[in-house]
Amino acid sequence: MLIKELMEMAAAHKFSSGMFKSQDAKALVKAFKAGEETYDLDNGRKFKFEKNINGSKLAKGMVVIASYNKYNQGAELVEILGVTDDDVAHGEGGVKFPSVEAFLKAKGLKSLKDHDAHAEEKKLPYGHHPNLVVKDLKDGDEGPWYYPSEGRWVRGSGAEPLSFALVSEVKGGEKKEVKEAREPITMDTKTNGPEQSDMTKFLKKETGVKVYFDGSDLVDAKSSETILRNAFGPTRTMARLVDAIKRFKPDEE
Repeated sequence: MLIKELMEMAAAHKFSSGMFKSQDAKALVKAFKAGEETYDLDNGRKFKFEKNINGSKLAKGMVVIASYNKYNQGAELVEILGVTDDDVAHGEGGVKFPSVEAFLKAKGLKSLKDHDAHAEEKKLPYGHHPNLVVKDLKDGDEGPWYYPSEGRWVRGSGAEPLSFALVSEVKGGEKKEVKEAREPITMDTKTNGPEQSDMTKFLKKETGVKVYFDGSDLVDAKSSETILRNAFGPTRTMARLVDAIKRFKPDEE
């Protein structure tokens, strides 16, 4: 029964596999941070990666992905609610500061790592440290779940180190645009499929080559030479454009 329960817990969200540390879940987190996947909630809300953020910069109102992979594997979508004081053990005093920086400033500290020496100097009892209070957007639970260890935020009894990334909510229609930009698309006209600016960004990411459209022709930005004429047409696909760019060699002077 225990194994079954553990497997059910591991499958609770496709981004997390717990102690099993599945390659699929790890690959999904990596794809999310590359901007290739969204973090989807059961209520239909979707979030996309914006940028990584240092744990000392976290502040009330931020929505972040907290990922971990040392002892267990997973990624949690949470809203930062604030930081507790170190005058009460394990964050039981509730939120007292709007940000990590506000807590550090109040204590005269430069970083979370400095709190160990501060606690020793002030002879603070065990558990008297700041806690990061968060709300899990998947199930709505909230609490002072994250605490500092060796200068970074960790979670759980095993002090699992956390990495943070800012996210933003995907608005209506945006998910479709991302999907269209990443799948082979027949472009009958310039209005069928993603806009040209989205197409050139996608092509540069796939090939490393900066390109632009001159009318219906695909052009190499560096040499101004035409890569593919009539890039729009019933036989053209995104895969075809990527292949043409990869095979293109500018004329040597």
